[in-house]
Amino acid sequence: MINNTSLITSQDRVNPKRIASVDMLRAIAALSVCLFHFSNGNPNYFPNGFWLKEVGSIGWAGVQIFFVISGFIIPYSLFANNYKYADYKFFLLRRFARIEPPYFCAIIICLALNYLSTLSPYFKGEPFKFDFINIALHFGYLNAFFNQNWINPAFWTLAIEFQFYLLIAALFPLLVHSKVWIRYLVLSAFLISSLLIKNGGLIFGFTPYFVLGILIFYNKTHLLSTKYCIFLNLLILALIYYNNGIVPCAFAAFACLSLLFIHHYSNKYLLFIGSISYSIYLIHVPIGGRIINFSMNFVKGNEGRSMILLLAICVVTVMSYIFYKLIEKPSIKLSKSIRNG
Repeated sequence: MINNTSLITSQDRVNPKRIASVDMLRAIAALSVCLFHFSNGNPNYFPNGFWLKEVGSIGWAGVQIFFVISGFIIPYSLFANNYKYADYKFFLLRRFARIEPPYFCAIIICLALNYLSTLSPYFKGEPFKFDFINIALHFGYLNAFFNQNWINPAFWTLAIEFQFYLLIAALFPLLVHSKVWIRYLVLSAFLISSLLIKNGGLIFGFTPYFVLGILIFYNKTHLLSTKYCIFLNLLILALIYYNNGIVPCAFAAFACLSLLFIHHYSNKYLLFIGSISYSIYLIHVPIGGRIINFSMNFVKGNEGRSMILLLAICVVTVMSYIFYKLIEKPSIKLSKSIRNG
């Protein structure tokens, strides 16, 4: 079932290069979330029952795919780099350099577009107001703990991801401990936390998705056979189904199957979208959402609005690529420059 020897030696460690199935999954997750926000974000854009609105209504579960991916790829990277507790601060510095500059820039974009929107004669919302406390809470991912709205409704997941980074860096040496019972005791406690802690602003309500990814990490590093990985994943998927229903369960199952069994297939379009998926996630609401809302003044039919939705996805993709080149890529470079002490 499990390799019960000491940890895999450095010569046998995994290659941390990019994994095609991960990038393709990121693309599917990002596009799913875009479709959800563009088809359902404005409840009056499409009538109830219209097929595109119905299909898009489940796209929110793309977030669960992101959680499964993180549960796999972060431990995978830590394992490949022989992570130790002494590396904790350097790991967090690299994550901070990787995700925070694009996030901060996305906040600025949201503020700028919120203000500029009020200048349009077609604007129908509340007057622009800069809430210093609300914005300050964004920088610590604290909005949910103070009942404050996110300036971008997609940002709540970034808070969950950041909590995962803090936890995985603390737990990882135990998750790959040479004693099998220690690994599974820690992993079980992480999973059980989802049943005991119900605060929606905390990661614990989403731990089953991360655990699915961790089990796949075990499989990819030969700490768990494929047979037992599938068995344990099925048990966790059953828990997700019981607690959250069929939609997030199906999306999570799709992510697991893709990570476990897609080894050689790749699609260049999905790989491209996957490579800029973080940028897409950060700016798709303020840019694509405004295209949707603005078009309501001129386009009335479902067919025409469906074309506008497609246009919004195309514009967001182009703008996200520019954002990636100007903001995200330098952040990636900065992150890679930070070495363990």
